[in-house]
Amino acid sequence: MRHKRKILSSLGILLLLLLLSASGQSATQLIIQPSRFELLLTPGKAETQAITILNNGTDTLRIGVDVRDWEMDEEGNPLFTIPGEASNSCATWLRFNPRLFQLAPGDRQVVRFSLTAPAQAPAGEHRCAILFASEPVEETTLTIVSNILVTIYGYTPPVTRRGSLEEVFIDYHKDNGLQLRCKINSSGNAHLRCTGRFKVFDENKTVLGEGAYKGNVVFPGRSRFFTGHLPLELPPGIYHVESEFSFVPPLYAGDLAEYGLEPGHTDLKNTIAFEVKAE
Repeated sequence: MRHKRKILSSLGILLLLLLLSASGQSATQLIIQPSRFELLLTPGKAETQAITILNNGTDTLRIGVDVRDWEMDEEGNPLFTIPGEASNSCATWLRFNPRLFQLAPGDRQVVRFSLTAPAQAPAGEHRCAILFASEPVEETTLTIVSNILVTIYGYTPPVTRRGSLEEVFIDYHKDNGLQLRCKINSSGNAHLRCTGRFKVFDENKTVLGEGAYKGNVVFPGRSRFFTGHLPLELPPGIYHVESEFSFVPPLYAGDLAEYGLEPGHTDLKNTIAFEVKAE
């Protein structure tokens, strides 16, 4: 089992390196829209959607289409696995066409796909990703294969999203300012998508600065660390940091019903004190 995990992690690292190394080229060569789907599924019924690919470069590209499963670790790094093996995978429900095509400069191609949840599909979130791998048709001295992922979330009702802010760690140094790290748990059957902000107060409740947390998605049954940084120089004293996270509704819904909240309301809020000592 340990050997298998190592292989899958290596696969994820390889694909991530391809994504990162080709990010500049893919941004100028291919435009793929939309980049994410969130689909509310009826078991036994196909949900059909379309992805548009535009060649915005100067080379004719050969593009292959495939499917992947994926996870994220606590730091938000993607981990790719063999399609269909994950318990929450919907890769085997996916059908798409075409699988291979060429795209001349300025041309568009539509890739259509359907997602069909089986009749006995468990409630909650299922996910996979469609991988677009492109390379120039004409051979060059250096050929870079560009990889772009379109993520797909399929939900079978009932869908519940629940979260908790477990802890906030604060580290302050005069030269580097304030470093924040907080842990958010997702306990529902679908991922949390949220945005986080923080404010720093002195003992008189004067706001000294504010910023945003990095990170926005926490998978169901998982935890995720969000980080923040504020370059403040503080004199000795007692200070407070207020952290607040707001939920983002899924693409198929215009409200926050799955969170059990009113729009604009948040239940992930935390205030913690820290002391700055004289150096």
